[in-house]
Amino acid sequence: RASRTVVVGNDCQVGEGTTIGDNTKIFASFIGKNCKIGRNVELHCCHLLDGVVVADGVKIHSSMLSDNVCVEDSAVVSEGCLVGSNVVIGKDHVVPAFSRISVIRQSHEDSDSDEELETPVNVDGGEGEGEMAWDAALVGKDGKGFAWNAKSSETRREWRRYSISPAYAQMEAINSVALDAKGDLDSGDEVSNDSDDSDEDLELDPEEVFHSEVRETFLRCVKERFDQTNALIELNALKIAENRTFADCARFIFTTIVGLCFPVAKTVSKEYKDLYASEIVGVGDKASRAKFLQHLKNLVNEWGNLLQRFLKNEDDQVELLLTFEEYCSDDGVFHAENGSMCTDAFCQVLQLLYDSDVISEEALLSWAEEKESAEESDKVFLHKAKPFLSWLAEADSESEEYSDEESDEESDDE
Repeated sequence: RASRTVVVGNDCQVGEGTTIGDNTKIFASFIGKNCKIGRNVELHCCHLLDGVVVADGVKIHSSMLSDNVCVEDSAVVSEGCLVGSNVVIGKDHVVPAFSRISVIRQSHEDSDSDEELETPVNVDGGEGEGEMAWDAALVGKDGKGFAWNAKSSETRREWRRYSISPAYAQMEAINSVALDAKGDLDSGDEVSNDSDDSDEDLELDPEEVFHSEVRETFLRCVKERFDQTNALIELNALKIAENRTFADCARFIFTTIVGLCFPVAKTVSKEYKDLYASEIVGVGDKASRAKFLQHLKNLVNEWGNLLQRFLKNEDDQVELLLTFEEYCSDDGVFHAENGSMCTDAFCQVLQLLYDSDVISEEALLSWAEEKESAEESDKVFLHKAKPFLSWLAEADSESEEYSDEESDEESDDE
């Protein structure tokens, strides 16, 4: 429910049960269910999950707020902030840019005591944690929350639970693969401080980072049983934050869906391991292929509508097919995944996408035409798809003949 004086710009979505007060301005933002947005609020490029309360006069810029966050009157959340569940930002307080805030107290890496880990935080500020325990400089006098160093490894599971930012775990997984590729050091070699610094400053491929972010976000939607609308909000927010296209999201969503039919890849966070298949190890024989295709069909039936929302036109669909080729070849960002396992089922997967209305006949034929002019080494998957493409062409021809016959009969009747 929104007042008539509310201004909502392009690229905005508002969840069910959310209320918005007078004279509030919202641009390029996504707001979850049952949020309460006050009067004279400004939201620019924000992502708010369910149950967030934003009081009158608040300004939030390019930040993410998790479930049940409360931002009190006239507070400002500066750009690049990640605010975890149940955090409270006090009245009139300005949160510094790029702050990470959680209601979980982070233990000190140089501490020998386990006391911090053994004593849980009282989110409501009871006897375990008094008012003075909260980081007032970060969340304000009446706020609730602690600063969080994203590089901490020992409590990363708590951060992922209470924050909406999966970035550190994704970076860690990609770093691990990159370091493996460099080769193991000999056991007798000494590791210098300089090498530690170089590992820390390792430059990551932006495409790999985005692929990982889409995959982790989609897997979280699957694990937490998000409905299509909330999953769309999550992935759309990521698209805007990374300045990517709808097709960029669609192709990585689809390869993640296919990947769920195989054992988990080593680059995937362990918390999603149970979502992946454990029995199918290939599609070389007829029985395994049938099991794989049935599993994939079930997933496409469940998430096909979401894919369609990101595939805006024929070009986007062709882009997805080209990416699926890369996936099956273990090329590029898919070098550490199990894509080559479904190579023998490439043709059947195309038919499944066609039957599910994810990919159109026009897109399939455009893809085939594009591949015809490629070098022979790049036509591997075109040859695999020939049986289905031939069937499409024959069906098209029969349809045209039937249409011509009907026209002739109508002419004779006249």
